[in-house]
Amino acid sequence: WHSSARVAKVRLGSLWQLLDENGKALTEAKWTSININFYQPELSEIEADGQWGLLDARSGNVILEPAFQKIWKPTKDENPTFVAIDANGVGSLFDSAGKKICDLPGLHLERVDKESKGWPLQYIDDLLCYPKESGWGAIDTAGNEKLPFKYEFIGVRGQGGSIVDEGAIQVTLGGKVGFTALDGKMISETKWDTAGFFSEGVAYVSYGKRWAFIDKTGE
Repeated sequence: WHSSARVAKVRLGSLWQLLDENGKALTEAKWTSININFYQPELSEIEADGQWGLLDARSGNVILEPAFQKIWKPTKDENPTFVAIDANGVGSLFDSAGKKICDLPGLHLERVDKESKGWPLQYIDDLLCYPKESGWGAIDTAGNEKLPFKYEFIGVRGQGGSIVDEGAIQVTLGGKVGFTALDGKMISETKWDTAGFFSEGVAYVSYGKRWAFIDKTGE
C-alpha cells in the first residue's frame, strides 16, 4: 500500500499491477516492476524486460510505454518533466503527459554517470543543462544552444538544483570557477579557485589565500 498515491502494488505470478482502495484493478499485471514515486506518484516508473517507462500511479494511465534504458527527472517540480534515454542512447525531454518537448543532441551518457554526483540533469529557468563529449552546456526547450558545451561542470557541485542565483550561473573550466548569465554572457571569467552563490548582488570568490566579493559586472 502506498499512502501518497493511495493505491496497492500487487504481484500476480511474476508480474506487477496496481489496485485502487476498493481492490479494483487500475492496471493489468504486465510489468516486471513498479516504482511509485512518493512525492510525484503521477511520474512513477514501470519496467518491462529491462526497459523503463512512466505511469500515473493514481489513475493507472501509462504516460510512456517501457521502451527506454533510463529515465531522469530534472529539477522543475512546479512543471514536471523528465528525460528518457532510448535504446540507442538518444536522450529526449518530455512533459508530464508524455509529449516530447525536444531532443538532447550529443548527450554523453558516460559523462553523466561519472560527473553528475547523483543529479545528472539540471534546469536553469527554461534551460536544460547536460554534458556532450566536449563538456557541459545548456539548451532551451526549443533545442537552441544557450550555454556553450565546453565546461567541466555547471552549477555548484553537491548543491542539487541550486545552480542559478539572481540570474548568475556558476561554471567550471580548467579547474577554475566563473559566472555566466542566463543568455551565456560571461559575468566573471573562470579564474577563481572557489566561489559562492550570488546574494543581494554579490558573491564571494577566492584566489589562493585571498578572498573578495564580486558584483554581477564581475568587478
